[in-house]
Amino acid sequence: MEYDEDFADTIAIEFTAANEIIVPVQIRGRTFRFLFDTGASQGVAFTGSGMPYVRNAGYVVAVDFNGHPDTVRVVQLPTLHVGHLSIDGYIAQVVNGRGVRRPYDGMIGFDIVNKGLLCKIDTQNKRLILTDRKKHFADEEGYEVKYKMKGFVPYVWIA
Repeated sequence: MEYDEDFADTIAIEFTAANEIIVPVQIRGRTFRFLFDTGASQGVAFTGSGMPYVRNAGYVVAVDFNGHPDTVRVVQLPTLHVGHLSIDGYIAQVVNGRGVRRPYDGMIGFDIVNKGLLCKIDTQNKRLILTDRKKHFADEEGYEVKYKMKGFVPYVWIA
């Protein structure tokens, strides 16, 4: 990822009736709609969305929510622009999206947060705030969600 240090950026989002966070992502001057999925370990590019990619990056074994493994193709996407943030070299699984109606073209996974960014998801005001400032949200309402990584996926204990 490439970004200026000491930044904070507010990005308008859509918050769907299904409690999904949709983020506008610019790729080569075209806007795509990405699901911001903090439970996914990496990004996804759905076939049929018209999303360009730079190169094939091989195959990985992906495990779904139910623990079922599957071998999937991964690609390197062109530079993604999320607000003022530029993300280079983003790797995404290629998932067959043909024939399935979804309100988004791809997904951004937890890997964007796990690379050192902090985020505030404000569904009421429909905005996502991304920053690299460690104390940026210290005096704001809300709560911090601590997590542990397990198999590249964040796990949160909620009681």
